[in-house]
Amino acid sequence: MSKYKTFLFDADGTLLDTVNLIIKCFEYTLSHYGKPVPERSVIASHIGIPFKKQIIFYFGDISEEMAEEIWNFYREYQLKHYQDYIALFPDTLEVLQQLKSKGAQLGVVTSRSNSTLDLFLKHLNIYDIFDVIITPDDVSRPKPDPEPSVKALRMLNAEAADSLFIGDAIYDQMSAVGAGIDFALVSWTHIPITVFNPEPAVQLQSMNDLLALV
Repeated sequence: MSKYKTFLFDADGTLLDTVNLIIKCFEYTLSHYGKPVPERSVIASHIGIPFKKQIIFYFGDISEEMAEEIWNFYREYQLKHYQDYIALFPDTLEVLQQLKSKGAQLGVVTSRSNSTLDLFLKHLNIYDIFDVIITPDDVSRPKPDPEPSVKALRMLNAEAADSLFIGDAIYDQMSAVGAGIDFALVSWTHIPITVFNPEPAVQLQSMNDLLALV
C-alpha cells in the first residue's frame, strides 16, 4: 500500500458535513426567487461545483449582477444558520491531529469561498491544522481544473507522487488526477462509485483509514 507525505482534502462532504446546510440554503433561495425546488438528491449531487455554476443550473443564463444578488441572499441565510447544521465527519479532528504528529503536510482544496470556509473551519476548531488552504478566490480556474491542486503542491513544496487528494465528488477526482495526484474517495459520498473513472486509487471507509497511509 502506498505511503503519502501530503494530504489534500476537499471541504464540503469530505471534512465538513454541510449537506443539510447547503440543501436548506438552496431550498430557501430557490423558493424566494420563485424557482422550482428539486429533490434533495439533485441538490446534493451538485455539491462541490463552484456556486456560480450551480446557480446557472437552477436559474439559467443570468447577468453578473443577478448572480451576485442571488449569492448575497444565499450567503446571508447560510451565515445566519450554519451553526445549526454543520459538523465534522466522525474522527476527523483526531485523524488530522495524528497525521500532523506523524509529520504529514495537510491542505484544503475546495470550491467553497474564503468568506465562509474560514468561518466554518474556525468554528469547528480545525483551521490552524492546515498548512495551506486553496479556494476559488485563489485561482483563475477552480475545480475540476487541476490548477487548485497544483497550486497547493507548489505552496507546500510537495511532490504529486507523494500526495493524496481526499474527496467525495467527481470534481475532486478530476482536479487530483489532472495534477498527477492519487485520489481517495470517502465512503460517505452521495455519489455512486460507478461515476468515478478511473476507479479511485484509495477508498476510505472512515477517516481512520488514512493513518495507515502515512
